[in-house]
Amino acid sequence: MNKKAEPVLPVSLLLHGRPCLVVGGGKIAAVKIRHLLAAEASVSVVCRESGEELRELAEKGDISLKEKNFESSDLDGIFLVYAATSDGEVNGRVNELCREKGILCCAVDGSWRSGDFLTPAVIRDRGLSLAVSTGGRSCRRSRIMKEHLKTALNEASTADLLIVGTSHQQLSLEKREPFHLADERLDDFAAFISRLRGIHEFMILNTCNRVELVALASDDTILEGLIRERMGFSSLEEGEYYLHRGREAFAHLNELCAGLLSQTPGENHIVAQLKESAAAAADRGWSSLVMKHWIDTTLHVSRHIRKATMPLLRQVELEDLCVEYLDRNMEPELPVIIVGTGMVGQELKSRFLEKGYSLFWVYNRSIPELPGGEDVTLIPLQDLEKVCAQAGGILCATGSSDYLVRSGMIFDETRTTWLLDLSMPRNIDPALGDESFLHLVDLDDLKHWYRREAADWEAIARNSRREIEEHYEDYEKIIISFTDRSPGQPALSYTD
Repeated sequence: MNKKAEPVLPVSLLLHGRPCLVVGGGKIAAVKIRHLLAAEASVSVVCRESGEELRELAEKGDISLKEKNFESSDLDGIFLVYAATSDGEVNGRVNELCREKGILCCAVDGSWRSGDFLTPAVIRDRGLSLAVSTGGRSCRRSRIMKEHLKTALNEASTADLLIVGTSHQQLSLEKREPFHLADERLDDFAAFISRLRGIHEFMILNTCNRVELVALASDDTILEGLIRERMGFSSLEEGEYYLHRGREAFAHLNELCAGLLSQTPGENHIVAQLKESAAAAADRGWSSLVMKHWIDTTLHVSRHIRKATMPLLRQVELEDLCVEYLDRNMEPELPVIIVGTGMVGQELKSRFLEKGYSLFWVYNRSIPELPGGEDVTLIPLQDLEKVCAQAGGILCATGSSDYLVRSGMIFDETRTTWLLDLSMPRNIDPALGDESFLHLVDLDDLKHWYRREAADWEAIARNSRREIEEHYEDYEKIIISFTDRSPGQPALSYTD
């Protein structure tokens, strides 16, 4: 028959310097004494016989020890009492006297219900106290839960920033595409990461250029191996993916947010993509305050990096690159088809309109709103094939995992139609590139076309790292806020 749990009010008593008494000298009494000493109470002990541990504490001056029978005068000036003898009658008498004198008392035997408080199972670590109580119903359950919490706290105390991923800098588009996470694959991966012990908060950055797990994770090589395995990186060679911890993870995300790791260096889309990924992680319960702190810090530091490096970069946004590319290659006066109404699709629409192009804008579910006077024809996705033959260029920028422009669609075979696939996974069937009248361009092609050589990358890297080093104290604040330790400092032992 299960014991009835007593309703309790969890509190943290401030006992520093306050006089507290333990009546009893056995093992249970010693446990209560350790709790009181951890709270820096002024501890007196009254017992008929004491063990070696209590005598050593008394010799060091940690406790006042009197080996004698308990007397009512021992309660004079006392704030809190543990009745912890092996004699139920003595414990009951201590309890009664404390009630008369208005002193808080806890009896450790069967008379505990007549006392004033219970001592929960406690874990202490660097000023953090965790307590578990079942209201006296099950001490075993309290101890089991305490051990689980102790393990979790140990994992948290070794946590640091972690980034695992791959990008256009490590793999070509063709090799990179299978690793990107979309739709069900994204949900399955997130569910797996959520269940991993040692992952405290995380977000997933999945763009056309990269796929990254950004996490606050315990320092555990087995954990890192599981993540690499689930992301499919076990099939990759060293250098085809990256794993950054601590300061290197902090530096990587700052340079990424500053646009320095983008295919078109200096572009701003990555900022919005990072914010969207962070918001999605928070909405789904993957991340909380620490990840928010990290992202807010990244946005702050990346602004300093941009200020220091942008004068050395030819700033070209992806949309401008697309317009420039088609300007140089496509037959003039032909309309352009833009597939996708997200952030990139909207920017493409604005850029091509500014250059005087007529547009077909293809949407899937929601019809986008158009300001008055824009020369744009809205087309539902199911009617895309009907207008392909009219266009000189087709640009795909959606989050779909399917080929939206595919073999079998009708094009004008008397001239070249330029197909620009800006999506990941790709939205244009690669087989179309084999047709003589179609010219297929992907993100990697645009990257190579764009002349990065015009930038002084040594100076850019130097300026970027200088800004990051000046903000390493922000990284340390993130770690301390979660673990209460300096970066690199090991976890401390527990005091029970």
